[in-house]
Amino acid sequence: MGFVARWPATANGKLDRDALPWPVTGPASPTPAVGDVEPIAALFGELLDLPPVDPHTDLWELGATSFTMVRASRILLERYGREVAVSVLLADPTVAAIAAHLAGPGVSVAAAEPVQVPEPEPVLAPEPVVERTAPARVDFFAADERARFKEGDFGQRPAAEHSARLPLAGERPTEGQRRWRASRRPVAGRRLGAARLGELLRVLARTGEDRTAGALYASAGDTYAVQVYVLVRGEAVDGLAEGAYYYRPREHALEPVGAGAIVPVNAHVFYNRPFAAHAAAEIYLVGEERGIEPLYGAQASRYLALESGHMAQLLMQQQVPAGVALCPVGDLRQGDLAEAFALGPSHTFQLGFLCAPLDASDDNGPVEPLWSAPAAAPARRPEEVAVVGMAGRFPGAAGPDALWRMLAEGRSALAPLPAARAAALGWTGRPVVGGFLDALGPVDLRPLRISPAEAAALDPQLRLLLPTVWQCLEQAGHTPRSLTEDGGRVGVFVASMWDDHLATAGDAWERGEAVEVVDGRASVPHRLSHAFGWQGPSLAVDTSCSSSLTALHLAVESLRAGECDSAVVAGVNLVAHRRHLGLLDGLGLLSAAPDGLPRGAYDEVAPGWCPGEAVGAVLLRRAGAAARDGDRVHGVLETSWSAHSGGGGRFGAPGPAPLVSSLNRMLSAAGLDPAGVSYVESAAAGAGLADAAEIAAFTEVLAGGGRPVPMGTLKPNIGHAEAAAGMAQLMKVLLQLRHGRIAPTLLSDRPNPLVDWANRTVVVPREALDWAPSGAPRRAIVNAVGSGGSYGHLVVRDAGGTR
Repeated sequence: MGFVARWPATANGKLDRDALPWPVTGPASPTPAVGDVEPIAALFGELLDLPPVDPHTDLWELGATSFTMVRASRILLERYGREVAVSVLLADPTVAAIAAHLAGPGVSVAAAEPVQVPEPEPVLAPEPVVERTAPARVDFFAADERARFKEGDFGQRPAAEHSARLPLAGERPTEGQRRWRASRRPVAGRRLGAARLGELLRVLARTGEDRTAGALYASAGDTYAVQVYVLVRGEAVDGLAEGAYYYRPREHALEPVGAGAIVPVNAHVFYNRPFAAHAAAEIYLVGEERGIEPLYGAQASRYLALESGHMAQLLMQQQVPAGVALCPVGDLRQGDLAEAFALGPSHTFQLGFLCAPLDASDDNGPVEPLWSAPAAAPARRPEEVAVVGMAGRFPGAAGPDALWRMLAEGRSALAPLPAARAAALGWTGRPVVGGFLDALGPVDLRPLRISPAEAAALDPQLRLLLPTVWQCLEQAGHTPRSLTEDGGRVGVFVASMWDDHLATAGDAWERGEAVEVVDGRASVPHRLSHAFGWQGPSLAVDTSCSSSLTALHLAVESLRAGECDSAVVAGVNLVAHRRHLGLLDGLGLLSAAPDGLPRGAYDEVAPGWCPGEAVGAVLLRRAGAAARDGDRVHGVLETSWSAHSGGGGRFGAPGPAPLVSSLNRMLSAAGLDPAGVSYVESAAAGAGLADAAEIAAFTEVLAGGGRPVPMGTLKPNIGHAEAAAGMAQLMKVLLQLRHGRIAPTLLSDRPNPLVDWANRTVVVPREALDWAPSGAPRRAIVNAVGSGGSYGHLVVRDAGGTR
């Protein structure tokens, strides 16, 4: 290993590889001790071009980006052989926290004293409460002492003398509802049917047999490390022999592990022995530390307790439906338990239940469980929107059909910026790899009442959009006039985010030339509305890289609200000024592969994006109107969503939680089950931390589906088209639905180490997959994430499917 005294930088602030001391000669430098903050502070100082950073200072506030974190994570892995979890980088992004994580549980970290900050202004304290002194010890076997202790109500917060009470809506649980989950219900004899036991255990079953299948209860990181064991006493369970069994939740089946095994009645604490003497079976929840401790360290025991608590509540709630009375067991002679089930040292007893047939004769009629709400009127589903036309131009593809051929064949159009383009832009910065459109050439816009002279002064993005929208209408079998017959209104929604045309005009003005350009972003949709004679909403949309999906969302809502009868939604992105590339480079957003070649999605060596040029347009109509007029439907937009990550985390680097919340809200509002999603077209722009957070979010949202969900991206094929990216993503999904195939994703051979690639809830398809129509509808989520924290989501279904 070699070290340098300071970060060798080029004039642009990037790594000067020629200045590195290669090859390393002489004796190897000693590896810093794990847990020592000094080399880690020095590392971040080098990466940020700063002195060694304060161990307790937030690294994001010092200027770290997701690319910084990816590089640091790789270097730390090479030095210490341990990855830094994304949760650490988001929750506590300090050198001290990273050093503690690398040191592992129970290892102290030597750190400098934190920087002193002024004490905050004092705030008014809440009204003091009257403290009560609880007894240090209560004799459990003394009934009077136990009674006095319970009367003290020491488990509740003492009330201040004049504290207010704010009533809440909702009724108290009824006594009948309490009985649903009460302990020690009356028992009816001792013989229990195996079917009843199965009905009880079904609440712990997984939703499918695949390893990624979810459950009704929460588990830290989907580890599901709490095992379930069942003990049958004598011949008390019809259909099951006496002995010990292991419950297989994926198969919902019992596996014999010990014929004739027993746990003696006297192994239980004395107050559980009467119930144990009449129990037909026993259920034990046992943590397997090997299934969670390597992931969560010292927190593993806490998470095992939480998981078993969730499982216990499900079992208690299932007593009445299953006809099984339960007595919870918090402790017993655990040596007998280990012997009965052949448990090892990594097994930890969590909780148990004694089971007997339930006697519900004292219940006054059937009682609904607490979680059953009164039947509500079925929510009115929003009207679906059909995509009836599409057209576009993409790097290496003159239209959607050519785009499909490129995707299906696994080809990439990414290449260095052509020399002629670089010269025309005046770009003198470092080489840029991206997806660039071929020259458009002159376009005759006279049919749209635009003279050649006026066309030459238009924003190049508008010159691309005008013929693209015309092609979209032709492909749909419509004309501008056919959409406005009988008073129909057509809305125009255009996504774009760069004003390169105005920057070019600014250059001309500085040279003393006359400037007649008046085209800002708003003029692009306005020109389209004017050229085609449309009178619906005409909006320019800029939410950075989520602009296209936001424009689609606004169009869908406008159609549903009756503001328009048809909608043209378009996205466009052109690199038409050197400032465009200069800003991306200055922000550290451009990918910089050492060999100058594109490397594939989720790349760890050269994170960042390859800029892409693209233009795309779709024609939307209400599904009912499209069916009435015989339109060809490429796909159905079931729902759309626009949101922001909010104020948590760091600006521009939100964690998975806000995205999980946004996706769940969208699906819930539309009445859609995540298990019905069979494909995801991801944002995956190339920002290491954001890409990892996106995969983590979809892993959580789709965890209960019971099968891996393919999650692809076309960014390695055409580059990141920024404001137009969502339009290309949507067309890819529509083309996949048409051809019944999921195109392969060009994945880097050194993928991002911040992604949990071992998790199989979502998988990146390296090869083409079949996606032919079947009994269930084919449904995809298209996701976009803007650099400032904006979200755009779209759920697309095949035209032949139904909810």
